[in-house]
Amino acid sequence: MVGQYQGQLIGVSTYTKEGKTNYVYEVFCGGKKDKDTGLYTTECTIVRIREEEEKIKEPKANMNVIFYGETKQGKTGQYMVYSDIEVV
Repeated sequence: MVGQYQGQLIGVSTYTKEGKTNYVYEVFCGGKKDKDTGLYTTECTIVRIREEEEKIKEPKANMNVIFYGETKQGKTGQYMVYSDIEVV
């Protein structure tokens, strides 16, 4: 099942594998906030989105982004695969 998520861009890195450059975008996904204190009351996560091409040409800290996630079944259980990051 594919779902759409949103968050804030907090990091970008690259690596080369088999002669091809891959891009890794790190995104902070905040939980729900308490109105009085501004503190998060539910779990926050940081996800890594691996792309084979550069999706964000001019990345800046805390950019609002959207992306998609899909649950996959692996040998040891289920895991999430994130893709198609875009600036909001």
